[in-house]
Amino acid sequence: MPGRSLKRCFAVSGRNRNFNAKLRRLARIGASRALAVLGLILIAATITGRQTAAASSPSPEQRAADAVEAANSSWGSPEAIEENFSSPLNGAGSFQTFDGANSFAQPIACVSSDAFLEVFYAPGSGGDLDPVIVSQDTDFDGVMETTQTLPAPVSGVCANGVISCDAGTWNNCQPQSWTTDAANRLALTPVALEQLGGCYCVNSSCGAGLSILNEKYILADLSGGMAGALSAADPRFAVSTVGRAPFQISLSGQSTTQCQTPPALPQTAYNSNPAQIALDASAMSATDPVFSKVTSLPAGTSVTTLDHACSIEKLASTVDLITDVVKISGSGEHSISVVSPTELVLTLGRQGNNYLNGNCSAGYIDNYTIHVTNPAALVSVVIENGRVDDDAQLHIDGSNLVFARRSNFTNYSGRRPGGCGGNRNDSFVVNQDITHHFADGAPHDLRLRSVVSGRGERFLNIRFKTQCTVERSIVDSCASYASERSCQLYAEDVDGVQTYQNGAATGLTPIPSTRTIGVSPCTFDVTEPWWRRDRIYRCTALGSGSALPTPDLERVRFIYENSTASTWQDRYVDADGNTISASGQLTLPEPVSIGDCELMCKTTRSYQNAHVTETGTAGDLQENRIDTEFAFHACSAGVCPVGPGETVVQDCGCLNSFPEAMVMMQATRLGARDMICTTDTPVPF
Repeated sequence: MPGRSLKRCFAVSGRNRNFNAKLRRLARIGASRALAVLGLILIAATITGRQTAAASSPSPEQRAADAVEAANSSWGSPEAIEENFSSPLNGAGSFQTFDGANSFAQPIACVSSDAFLEVFYAPGSGGDLDPVIVSQDTDFDGVMETTQTLPAPVSGVCANGVISCDAGTWNNCQPQSWTTDAANRLALTPVALEQLGGCYCVNSSCGAGLSILNEKYILADLSGGMAGALSAADPRFAVSTVGRAPFQISLSGQSTTQCQTPPALPQTAYNSNPAQIALDASAMSATDPVFSKVTSLPAGTSVTTLDHACSIEKLASTVDLITDVVKISGSGEHSISVVSPTELVLTLGRQGNNYLNGNCSAGYIDNYTIHVTNPAALVSVVIENGRVDDDAQLHIDGSNLVFARRSNFTNYSGRRPGGCGGNRNDSFVVNQDITHHFADGAPHDLRLRSVVSGRGERFLNIRFKTQCTVERSIVDSCASYASERSCQLYAEDVDGVQTYQNGAATGLTPIPSTRTIGVSPCTFDVTEPWWRRDRIYRCTALGSGSALPTPDLERVRFIYENSTASTWQDRYVDADGNTISASGQLTLPEPVSIGDCELMCKTTRSYQNAHVTETGTAGDLQENRIDTEFAFHACSAGVCPVGPGETVVQDCGCLNSFPEAMVMMQATRLGARDMICTTDTPVPF
C-alpha cells in the first residue's frame, strides 16, 4: 500500500522521538566543532604564554592539536557543556581551566534549593500513563501549593501536550495542549493534532512495555512540555537543575537574589531607568585613570585639535495675516477692508455717486498689481458685486477680459459700441471666481476701464480668502564640519538631552515635543522628534594645515616588489634621515597537510515505531512495526563512536550520501503525486 507507507514516512520525518534523537546527535557533532574553534581562541594565549623558545618546543601544528583536544575535552559534548559551563554559570559548581590547574566561581544565578514542578506517572494495565500526578510550587515559596492528577490516562506524549485515548487502544483519541491560568496552575486544553509536535504512542496498542522502557524520555518530554508552558507565562520558571527518581522527575529554577547575603544588586535599578546606565558610565570614566590616559594620548606628531560649536535648528512659523499673502498696489483708486486675518475685500474704484464726468469716450482707466506671495495659502478670489454708471470692464494681464458689465462691452480700447448714456445707477451681484488667475504665485496686472455719459460712478468688490499655513525650515551651521573628514562629532545636546559626550554616544534620546505656532485664530500644534541640536565638532590640524598627513606607503611597496618566496629586501629612512637597506633569506614553513574531509561513519539502529499520525499510529500502517534509522557520527582518532544498539554500516571515511538523499527526496516527491486524487487523466511526471 504505497500511500499508507508513504504517509508513515512523512510522519516519521517530522515528529518521531528517535528522529529528534538523531538531530540531537548531529547537533552534538556541530557543537563539538564550533566549541573546538572557540576553545582554540580562548586557550591559545595561555598555551602560547607557557611555551618557551627552546628547541624542544612542540610544533605549531601539535600546539594547535593540543588546544583543540583541550577544548573538546571540556566543551566538546552537550554533557561536557552542562558540566563545565552551564552548571557553573548557574551556581552549581566552579569553572575550571582546561588543564584543571585552576578553578573559580562566577555564577550569574544560584540554584534554587526547592523544585517548582514534580511529575510522577505509573504504567497502567493497558500501557497508558495512569495515573499522572503533577505537583507545583506556583509562587516560589518552597511549598507545593497544588497537586493534581490528570483526568484521563495518557496514551501519547508530545513536546507540548499529551494525547488521551480509550485505555490500551488508539481509539477516540483527544489531543490536548499544556496551558496555564492566571495563578500559574497547569491545565490541558483540547486542540487539533497539528497544533502538537513530536507526538508518539506509549500504550500497548503500539508495542509492549513502551511506558516502562522509555521512562527516561517520557518524563523528560512530559516535564519539558509543562515547563515550556510555565516559562511562556512567567520567565521565572527557567529550569536550572533536574532531579530524577524512578518514574518521577523534578525541575528546579534559579535565583538571582540569593547568591549573597544580604542581596546587593543595585544594577536592578536600571530596569526602570535604563538611561541611567550611560550617565553612570560617563561618571565612572571621568575618574578612571586608564580612561583618562587613553583619552589624553596624542593623535599624532604635531597634531592639534580645535573645537567648533555649531547648531542645527528647526524653525516653524505661520502665514496668518492675509495682508502678508496678498500684496496690492497700483495707481488706480482702490481701498482695502480686512475682514479677518484670512479674509479681505478689495474695492477697485470708489464707492459714491456721480463723482465721474464723461461723454462715452475712452473713459476712465485704473491700473493695479496684485501678487499672491503664497499660493498654497490661497482659498479663493471672487468678484462679488459692484456698481456702474454707465459701463465697466476688467482685464487681467493685458487684453484678457475677465469681467464686463454689458455683453457688448468687450473691446480693449475705444468707445463702447452704441450709446452709453441713460443716467443708470446700476448695482449688481457677480460672484465670479477668478482664483485660477493668481494660483502661480506671480504678480498680475489688472485694468479697470469704465465709460460715463454725463456724470456717474464705478466700483467692483473682490473678496480674497486664505488659510493659515505653517512654513518650516532648517538652519544648519554644522554642515561644513560634518562633511570634513578631519572633524568628528565630540558632543551634542538635543533639546537639553546629552546625546554625545567625549566623542561617544550616550544612548540617550529626546522625546518628541510639541510647540504651538502662531497667534489666534491661526495657531498650530507642531510636533517634532527634536527642535535644536547644539554640537561641538573636534577637528584635527597638522601645524597650520587642516588635514592629517598622508601615510607613506613607499616602504611597503618596495618590500612587495623586491621580495620573493626565498629572499626579502627592505628599505627605510631612519631618524637621522639616512636611507637604510636590508635583505635576507626567507624560509617558509612546510604547508600543513589537511585531510580531504572530516572522517565520518554511518550507523544503523532498529526501534519500535510508535509515532502518531493524523489517521492513527504509524505502526498500524506497517506490516512490521520495527523500523530502522541511520545516523552519522564524527570519528575520533579514526574510531567510530558507536552508540547503544547501533551497528556500523560504513566505517570512518569521507562519506558522501548526496545520491542517497536525492533518491529519498525524489521518492517523496513522486510519492506525493501518487497520493493526490485529481482526474482520470494521467499526469506525466
